[in-house]
Amino acid sequence: LRAATRLTFWLVSLESFAVYMGYWALTFYIGTTVQLLGGSQQTGSNMLLVLNAGSAVGRILAGLVADKFGSINTLLLSLILTVVIEMPLWMTARSTAPLYVLCALYGMISPTFISLNPVIIAKYFDTEALASVMGMVNFFSGVGGLAGNLSQGEIFDKYDKRARFTNTVIFSGMFILLAALATFVLRVHVIQKVG
Repeated sequence: LRAATRLTFWLVSLESFAVYMGYWALTFYIGTTVQLLGGSQQTGSNMLLVLNAGSAVGRILAGLVADKFGSINTLLLSLILTVVIEMPLWMTARSTAPLYVLCALYGMISPTFISLNPVIIAKYFDTEALASVMGMVNFFSGVGGLAGNLSQGEIFDKYDKRARFTNTVIFSGMFILLAALATFVLRVHVIQKVG
C-alpha cells in the first residue's frame, strides 16, 4: 500500500480510469452507428472485425514503437491520436466508408494502453509492489469501464436521443483526452525525478 502514497501511482490510475471511461464507446456503438446511417447488421459486424484486427496489429506495433521512443511517449501520442481520429471521423460520418477508416485506425492506435500500462507500472514500481499496484490500477480500470459504459448509454439515450452520437463521442473523447493529460503529467513527473 506504500505505492498509493506516490504521485506516479495516482497518475497511472487516473490515466487508466479515464481511458476506460472513454475507450469502449466505439466498440459498443459502431453497429448502431452503421444502422443509423442505413447500413446492415452485417456491415456493423464487419466494422467490429476491422476494429479488432487493427487492435491486434496495434498492440504489437505499440511495443515496437515503445522500444524506440519510450512507453510513456508512445502512450501519450496514441491517446492524443485516438481523440484526433475518433472525434472528427465518427461525428462527421455520413456513410460507412469513413467508419471503416475510423475502425481501422482506432483499432491500431487506441488500445496501446492495454499493452503499455503494465510496462509503465513495471518500470516505475518495485518488484515487491508490482502485483499490488497492477491490482489497484486494474481496479480503477474496471470502475472506469463500468462507469463509462453506463454513462455512454445514458448520454446516447437522453442527449443524443438515439438518433446520433455527437454527445457520446464528445464524452468518449474528453475522457481519453483526460487520460492523455494524466500521461503528460506522468511524463513530466518521471523526468523531474530522474533529472
